[in-house]
Amino acid sequence: MVNLPDGEHRQDRDCQINCVVGDLAGNTDKILRYCDRARTAGADLILTPELALCGYPPEDLCYAEVSTATANAALQQLAREVRGITLVVGHPHEDQGKRHNAAFRRKGRADRGHVL
Repeated sequence: MVNLPDGEHRQDRDCQINCVVGDLAGNTDKILRYCDRARTAGADLILTPELALCGYPPEDLCYAEVSTATANAALQQLAREVRGITLVVGHPHEDQGKRHNAAFRRKGRADRGHVL
């Protein structure tokens, strides 16, 4: 439990899951299941491991053009389906032609999520 400055409390959960390299659909489903479990347990925030969306270490997967489009589609699915909990998920991200390790935050409300 985290004590916030305004006197409120927040329950955080680390999501130590084994993600499969290259299985973005399976990893997305697994992340969604863990979001549901954490929310049911009273968590307000769930953090996934580094590059959880594509599995770690992704190696050549991050150099394939299809991986960026597939990762973006998986992030959009998470943005549509995560409700009632803030999710921070590690994923590959492309910006100005360069690929980076990034995190995506979805607050579990009507926002679309943000790359951090």
